[in-house]
Amino acid sequence: GYEEGYSDGLDYMAKNGYSIRNPTYEEALLFISSDLTDRNIYTDDYVCYDFTADFNYNAEQQGYRCGFVYMTFSNGAHAIVCFETTDRGLIYIEPQTDEIVNPAVGKMYNGEIIQSLGIIW
Repeated sequence: GYEEGYSDGLDYMAKNGYSIRNPTYEEALLFISSDLTDRNIYTDDYVCYDFTADFNYNAEQQGYRCGFVYMTFSNGAHAIVCFETTDRGLIYIEPQTDEIVNPAVGKMYNGEIIQSLGIIW
């Protein structure tokens, strides 16, 4: 099953031209500045998860691999995005503001201490 599925997937990607890759740092910055997700309005129905999902989708449509970052706090959670750049490593982006941020477990983020942090590629 695995080999057949893998082969079918490679064939599909080759025929449809779908592939994603890690951007360079400059490519990531150019994408961040051109993406319009940060212009969306935060509401009860459009929250951090939606900003993150939209930014992620837009990046992948441009051919860039983008991570979905999920942070937990003592009283809630938050989602942002990241790129694994080919020349400067991992960078985190707040998709609501386009700011490059540096979250880490035990550090403050938006006034809360991060208790856990994970990336879904």
